[in-house]
Amino acid sequence: MKGNSVPTYVVERVEQGNTFETQHGSFQSWCLAITDGEKQMDAELNTKIGKDGPTIGERIEGELTKGQYGWKLKRSYSQNGGGGRGYAEDPKKSAEIRRMASQKAAIALLAAEVAAGLTFKDEKASELLKPRIDFFERDTIAAGEGAS
Repeated sequence: MKGNSVPTYVVERVEQGNTFETQHGSFQSWCLAITDGEKQMDAELNTKIGKDGPTIGERIEGELTKGQYGWKLKRSYSQNGGGGRGYAEDPKKSAEIRRMASQKAAIALLAAEVAAGLTFKDEKASELLKPRIDFFERDTIAAGEGAS
């Protein structure tokens, strides 16, 4: 563990536990043996049903808390360096957000073009927007690739 970073644990044993429901959905409990490099301990980790469970050898950044029935490990989802709520990047969600931002930019561009006096004979707004949306989306993707 470095400085103020989140502790990293290595999974040494995995056993599937019970499933349970909360107001946030259905979850799977996992009973783990983990080590922080100095000591081994048993801990419980919960994942949403449908998400992959932990695997032996996996490195998990997270916080351990002592619960009523033992240690609980809660993953830190800021492992990708993101801000906000700190969740890991979801490619589908990122694509949806990128598309919505491109749509907003295309609408603003089209409005500016119309305000500047451009006319678009008998074309529908949707036909005018799609190429502009696609342009902004490609530009956003290119900018992201350039940043890596």
